[in-house]
Amino acid sequence: IIEEVRQNPSAIGYVGMGYLTTTVKAIAVANDPNGTYVLPELEGAQKGEYPITRPLWFLTRGQPQGLIKTFIAFVLSDEGQKIVRDMDFVPLK
Repeated sequence: IIEEVRQNPSAIGYVGMGYLTTTVKAIAVANDPNGTYVLPELEGAQKGEYPITRPLWFLTRGQPQGLIKTFIAFVLSDEGQKIVRDMDFVPLK
């Protein structure tokens, strides 16, 4: 997407926040034309202020157990959330 937009002066693309760089221009968006326009930044995404966000769900058959439960607990731990942040995703905390 970034390459297409770079090569086409009329193009607009959508990429995750982790792909933003100094060469990729982010624009502020709002839910409606009269709303507050918000840039894609960590704090706004965490607070739900940035309108283009989506959750990542872990779906399990029944209550998670064993390694699955351990993995989910790790992802939600401080250490796991640091990795989420380091990978340029939006942590829950």
